[in-house]
Amino acid sequence: MTTHVFAGRAEYAGGLSGAGRTAGAGIEAALTVPAALGGRGQGTNPEELLACSAAACFAITFSIVAQKRSLAVRRMTVESQCVIDSDPRLSLVRLVHRPRIELATPGDREHREQAELVCRIAEQACFVSAALRAGGVSVDLEPEVIGS
Repeated sequence: MTTHVFAGRAEYAGGLSGAGRTAGAGIEAALTVPAALGGRGQGTNPEELLACSAAACFAITFSIVAQKRSLAVRRMTVESQCVIDSDPRLSLVRLVHRPRIELATPGDREHREQAELVCRIAEQACFVSAALRAGGVSVDLEPEVIGS
């Protein structure tokens, strides 16, 4: 087994109304508590970073699976949403991936079904989705497939 290590850094002060910074090898951002949770909401936050991480993981995995299955895709975008429950404490209860796939081929039934299959395979293979699912989080997939 090959092990890979990826790191992130953060500094933060000031409690609920505080501010800080977070960074990794390819990202640097201001960090605050979201306004919806009583914070300043003037930067990113762990909840948003988790949603972005899930979207990025799904997008990369989808692209790899589509390439291996020779699915001709013009463009794929995905919005991933983390649904947080704050009562009695913050907990992630649901992750929803909403990919929008624009096929490079005519949108006949066979191509649409192939694109939906690739979505399901990508969702199962995405390690962020898998980790959350293993932790009891509901992971849902709502694809939209558009022909050329």
